[in-house]
Amino acid sequence: MQGVSPILDAAGITELPKARIAVLDGVHQLDLASKPKSHGPVTVRTLWGELAWQLAGEEGYALVQHADESGTAPGKPALEALLHKAAPCVILIDELVRYMSQFEEGKSLSGGTFDSNLSFIQALTEALKGCPAPSCWPRCRTRRRKR
Repeated sequence: MQGVSPILDAAGITELPKARIAVLDGVHQLDLASKPKSHGPVTVRTLWGELAWQLAGEEGYALVQHADESGTAPGKPALEALLHKAAPCVILIDELVRYMSQFEEGKSLSGGTFDSNLSFIQALTEALKGCPAPSCWPRCRTRRRKR
């Protein structure tokens, strides 16, 4: 990228670390809410299962497997363990509001509930605070829910 080399040279940086990348696109993941997705021997049901799989494969998924299978949000400790295992990592989140809008109040899908997905996002933001050099780039468009 033009202009980056002089900055790196001035900072004495000769090599950049390779980061693991996870992309959670709410529109692309719409089916995940009610239709589990297979990654070889692993079947993910939730955004947190997908995140764990993308960041660290089977080992990462194992850290959130129980929460994924039950549709309950993983706690901060499980997400911290995942982020430490995957570090350095970049998490890109887009169209989260669109994804979550399909969870009607009181309705449970294989991808969890509205509340469990909201709890996951809260736990993820808390876990990111304690992670070595994490990068999370959420992009949320607001869209009113029809009542």
